[in-house]
Amino acid sequence: MNAVKSLLRIPDSIAPDDARRRQIVAALAFGILLVDGFFLLAFTGGDVRWLLGGLDAVAPEFALGILVGFVSLAVLLLLLLANRSPRVDSRLSASLLLALVFAGIAFSDTPAQLSDGRSLITWMIPVVLAPFILPGYTAFIAALAASLMIWVYAL
Repeated sequence: MNAVKSLLRIPDSIAPDDARRRQIVAALAFGILLVDGFFLLAFTGGDVRWLLGGLDAVAPEFALGILVGFVSLAVLLLLLLANRSPRVDSRLSASLLLALVFAGIAFSDTPAQLSDGRSLITWMIPVVLAPFILPGYTAFIAALAASLMIWVYAL
């Protein structure tokens, strides 16, 4: 438990606004890390054959999910560590978290489901999240990015 507290703790030497932004990013990244770990465990069904035999031991559709899951776990851990450093700008770690959320949503549905309107509401998550962890005008940038990604993804 102390390791989690020390990972989420933001140094006191950081400006109050920056510290607040870093705490929000750390809490969101840790929550996504826990959910990602849980879904990765559920996705593999607790089967660890792929650890011993590599990704060739599982079906190809599961191999991509396992690979994406572990890459996102590694990125989230690096994000949590970089977020604590006063040398790393908080906007960089917040942007990385937002990009990771966009990437996760891009993998969530197929283009046919997206063009049918099934997952359009999930694309609003980064738009709503952006002004909480970045300056307010980033909501418009995130909305533009989401619109462009939906347009390209649905082609």
